[in-house]
Amino acid sequence: MFGELGFGDTCECVDIAGNGKDTLYQFLLPEEVSHIHFKSSKEDYLFTDMAFIHSDGGVGSSKRTIKRYNYTSYFLHSFQLTTAGGSVDPDVELRFKNNNEEVVIKVQKEQSKELTEYYKALLCLSKAQSKNAKLLELTKIALDAHKFQMASQNNTPHSAMTFAEMCYEKYYPTSYGAVFSKALPK
Repeated sequence: MFGELGFGDTCECVDIAGNGKDTLYQFLLPEEVSHIHFKSSKEDYLFTDMAFIHSDGGVGSSKRTIKRYNYTSYFLHSFQLTTAGGSVDPDVELRFKNNNEEVVIKVQKEQSKELTEYYKALLCLSKAQSKNAKLLELTKIALDAHKFQMASQNNTPHSAMTFAEMCYEKYYPTSYGAVFSKALPK
């Protein structure tokens, strides 16, 4: 589990512009673009157009574990934003599930406005992932029906393969950059 409640480190929202010097950025693919970054002394959480990347390591240790969760295989869902309660609570929390694994990112309450914007952008990502998965599923059903129809006519459907490839590219994207660009404030 990521950053379990009560044990996680409080992160700060990192400005993406001009932050390419961070060691986490060396693990990005050449065409990958970062959109949201949370950083603490122990952990980093980075949302790119292609993946959610989590880096953890101990304080004072140079050893870190980098985990990459591509959006094509891992679905982010069930987002919750917990606001700070009074003067005693020092952070706000972003909670979500990465497939079935719960993720909790604690952020300094002074940055709750930025976190709210990121929360909305991540909701848009989750919505786009869900929609694309459903459309890809419908495409498979339609192709199965088309294949059955073509088999009964003793035809081989070249156009069906072209249609399947087009739908796969459209509904199973490797990059969600357009979603982030539309959802995040400029």
